[in-house]
Amino acid sequence: MPPYASLPITDHDNKTSTQRPMIDHASLRRSARLAQCSVLKDLGIVGNDGKFNESVFEDYADHLQQLLSPDLLKPLMGLKGRAFWNMMTEVSSHLS
Repeated sequence: MPPYASLPITDHDNKTSTQRPMIDHASLRRSARLAQCSVLKDLGIVGNDGKFNESVFEDYADHLQQLLSPDLLKPLMGLKGRAFWNMMTEVSSHLS
């Protein structure tokens, strides 16, 4: 065992070592929106000009209908919020 492994951890000024930093929730929401937009751009659903590309979106929907049976497609269509974006990020990462 290294000599420092048995040294006690001192708590200066009686502060706990588990204090959380302040979180700027507005910045987190903005970062999430930017990440979502980036994923949509990577997939081609939103163009670099920020406009929605309906034909690409319809192509993805057609491909999903061909690849997945209705019993698998229905839960996928029900994804919302974080679960949806986690799935989109994963799909996007396999396209490059």
